[in-house]
Amino acid sequence: MTPEWLGILLLGVLFGAIFIGFPIAFTLAGFTTLALTVQLLALADLAVNRGLDVGEVIGLAVYQVIPSLGRSLPFAALVGALIGLGRLGADREILAMEAGGIEPARQLAAPLALVAASLTAIAIVVSLIAAPWANRRLEAAFAALVRENPAASLRAGTVHAFGDFRLEARDLFARLLAQ
Repeated sequence: MTPEWLGILLLGVLFGAIFIGFPIAFTLAGFTTLALTVQLLALADLAVNRGLDVGEVIGLAVYQVIPSLGRSLPFAALVGALIGLGRLGADREILAMEAGGIEPARQLAAPLALVAASLTAIAIVVSLIAAPWANRRLEAAFAALVRENPAASLRAGTVHAFGDFRLEARDLFARLLAQ
């Protein structure tokens, strides 16, 4: 390899790891947490108020995280790339590249395309393979939990059908407070 290619390779590795990798990981964690906030609160209700084991609830949360990752990954890649390029511009790295005779658009396009293509492939695999698997496992886990602890599925204001029977759950505590 010529020294010029080594410099390009080093630039790509540094760009991907430092300027793109951390913002993508941080944004992915933020988007996933934001998307799962309501579901995590409902799962916390299962652990605190319905008497389910914390390990079972964590298992349910893992199954809910996987589909959310498939939806969050493209946005995280976009935001991470924008943050990384913005940092390069703010730190005058692009200006330094131009002053050194390196054309930034040509040199940064390949690492960006590589990161985008690999994250797209990961998002496709997660969305098409891992998310349906996680949804099936989540439904099976909920069904098993309801078989073990039927009261965990009852919520005030809901109606459950069991063959010819219907069961309506009401909030008795609110009625007692109103009297």
